[in-house]
Amino acid sequence: MGRWILVLAMLIAEVLSWPASASMQCQDAGKILQLQESAVGHEYLWKLYVPKRHCFEKHPLPLWILAPGSQQSADVALQLSKVLPLAQHHGFAVLALQGQGNCLNVEANCLPNPWLRDDVEYVLAGLRKASKHVQIDKRRIFCAGYSRGARFCCRIGSELSAFVAAIAPVAGLRLPLPRNFTRPMPVHAFHGTADPVNSYWGNAGVPYWGPQPVPDVAKEWSRLNECKKTKLISTGSVNNIHHTECKHGADVFFTSIEGGGHTWPGSPDILPPSLGRTDFSISASRLIHKFFQDHPAPSMCQTARVGDHCYEAVDRILSKIKDGSATGIWASRALIKSRADIQRRLRERFLANCHEPCSDYADPVQVV
Repeated sequence: MGRWILVLAMLIAEVLSWPASASMQCQDAGKILQLQESAVGHEYLWKLYVPKRHCFEKHPLPLWILAPGSQQSADVALQLSKVLPLAQHHGFAVLALQGQGNCLNVEANCLPNPWLRDDVEYVLAGLRKASKHVQIDKRRIFCAGYSRGARFCCRIGSELSAFVAAIAPVAGLRLPLPRNFTRPMPVHAFHGTADPVNSYWGNAGVPYWGPQPVPDVAKEWSRLNECKKTKLISTGSVNNIHHTECKHGADVFFTSIEGGGHTWPGSPDILPPSLGRTDFSISASRLIHKFFQDHPAPSMCQTARVGDHCYEAVDRILSKIKDGSATGIWASRALIKSRADIQRRLRERFLANCHEPCSDYADPVQVV
């Protein structure tokens, strides 16, 4: 309930302030913008980067959600990943997250702590906020994360699979439970075999991590995605296992680094030596960019079904329309005539994990 109270509390302000188009000013392009918002007792903060070329090209941009590790800020995540030069050169935006107390809410099995801030809603709020500065390509929203942030990417890959096209967990690949995927999720994971924090071979003594070895987790992802072909490519200390020919093109790549630590391959040497060796023979960020380029979300429609988070969101809006408490676009008889209309507007505004409804959807409920 807390999640939906938060959504509804923010809804009026969001829909009334929604711009007709992104209002990014060219003087802000190429800079790191700090975005903030207060909602139901929580302070939200993000760092947004939009490349300068966006001012001239004026088309929707891919966007990376960048998720930091424990006790790391959004600024540290940007520094560790070295993603900004790539973003400027290749033309994508970056939304760096910052958890409450510098810890994103993700625990064992990628589940949240119910007593802490809802960080799935925090991501949706960040996408809404970013959309006021840049036009986002909804088929090319990705999540790359380190350590705790890697596990958080696994979580939102499940909870927000209508928006997140692919994920790249670095030093933190896990499978979320429950699995709320609305489609197979492409994954490119990286992990060092000598990781002293999130053991490559699993660790039953660490509750949030668990006993399952990372290679087994990657295999389980490939089974979930119904991959038919596996190929091993080894170069020096780097081993790549590519699971391909998967359902909806949702490939699973697993890159392991022999002797690698709890690090981001190719990153600046800013992590404590106690976290182990950083491999500089590859750049994880460049490989992630290539993987993301090759794995946009499939062009598809999907009408919300009973049990989906989207279906629940449509129901809540529908109830407000029926009892006369709806405001903004939800009160418009011209715009909202069916459940499909509600689903479409929820998706447009990043208000719930909704796909585009199918055009042949025969609405069982007329709301006006």
